[in-house]
Amino acid sequence: MKSTAKIALFLLLILSIFSGTVSALEKTAITIHVFFADNDAVYTKYATTAGTVGEFLAEINISLREGDKINFSPDSDLADYMLIDITRAVPLNLIVDGKTSRVYTTATVIGDFIKEYSNTTGYGYLYDEKLDKQSIKAGYTLNLTSTQTVTVTKSYVIHYETMYITDGNASGEQVVFAGSNGERTIKTEIVYVGGQKTEERIVYDNIDTLPQKRIVAVPVDKAVMAAATETIEYAAVYRMSSTAYTIDPRARGVNVNSKYYGYTASGMKARVGVVAVDPKVIPLGTELYIENYGYAIAGDTGGAIKGMIVDLFFDTLEECIQHGRRNVTVYVLK
Repeated sequence: MKSTAKIALFLLLILSIFSGTVSALEKTAITIHVFFADNDAVYTKYATTAGTVGEFLAEINISLREGDKINFSPDSDLADYMLIDITRAVPLNLIVDGKTSRVYTTATVIGDFIKEYSNTTGYGYLYDEKLDKQSIKAGYTLNLTSTQTVTVTKSYVIHYETMYITDGNASGEQVVFAGSNGERTIKTEIVYVGGQKTEERIVYDNIDTLPQKRIVAVPVDKAVMAAATETIEYAAVYRMSSTAYTIDPRARGVNVNSKYYGYTASGMKARVGVVAVDPKVIPLGTELYIENYGYAIAGDTGGAIKGMIVDLFFDTLEECIQHGRRNVTVYVLK
């Protein structure tokens, strides 16, 4: 019995010793070999027990500064014979649109830095492209002008036209069809240089929904009502295609530096109510009443204004866009 107890005690002692040995082994740090290079220097071999790249760098008193690049994250686990290298950033005095700041870069030439900086900011930059291959040294001063193109999308209502048809049986105006508005989408690109708007151009113009005409039946008459209390006598009536023009500087083809800017072919000052016509159809100086526009005078001409076309003046580009091209009834007044 005593012999059996001694054997059991001996086995427990052996297990205890073995367990302690394993525990000690588990606590023993593993030494690995790492090669490290700082800013293109020759790789140096280190023996370390650190667990991560960050711990290893702290162990050899290496810190990362603003803009520096390292080929492994500081949180990465170390592996035997790992090659770690750091590329050091240099300070650059950067002037953008007159504002100076200090930035850090690992780029070696100006062209590479501008590409990286543009990707970061989302802007383009104007500079002397001869500097593309210029080496970057600490404290170098670089002057840039920012460029940006912004696209603005707007929707416009295209108002329906009213078309009158004669009906000998009509005792007054009768709406045959109520009509409906259409919709037009305009995309405009606005270019900024140095933070200032330098250009605005239409890059997309589409009629998404066509307007439906409002149709009104009226009795046969030789007069048109311009207002509820006013009757206008007319000598002739035309169904014409109407376009729109303006002297808004943003409009295509407008040259504010021209000596003719703001004046029409007849010498009249361009304003609302002065319209362009084909003189072979409507003589210049003729007084008119135009459906959905009002009183007007034929005071201008144009290379594209031929035949049954009338070009209506509006103050702004937006009004021209909203008007677009539509058919109107033009009354030649007596």
